[in-house]
Amino acid sequence: MRAEVGLACPGYAQIIQDTMAGAFDRYGITGVVKVRMLVRGGQVVEASVLSGPREYHRLAVSAARRMKCQASGADEVQVNFEISLREE
Repeated sequence: MRAEVGLACPGYAQIIQDTMAGAFDRYGITGVVKVRMLVRGGQVVEASVLSGPREYHRLAVSAARRMKCQASGADEVQVNFEISLREE
């Protein structure tokens, strides 16, 4: 089962913003990182990067693991989201 990141993980945008702060300044590479998470109960049990600049993979997985998510109505849900990196 799939879920929208905004519904499954309220507050996700702030976690991404906090985790990725300064990353573009450090690497200077624009791009979109696509991430897939597996949420079981209230916990992110798996997070992996599907695509995007390799320099941001570790930060993207770290952001995913910090999220507070719920698999409401299901044992387990898959949540996909994108992080856009560009000059601010």
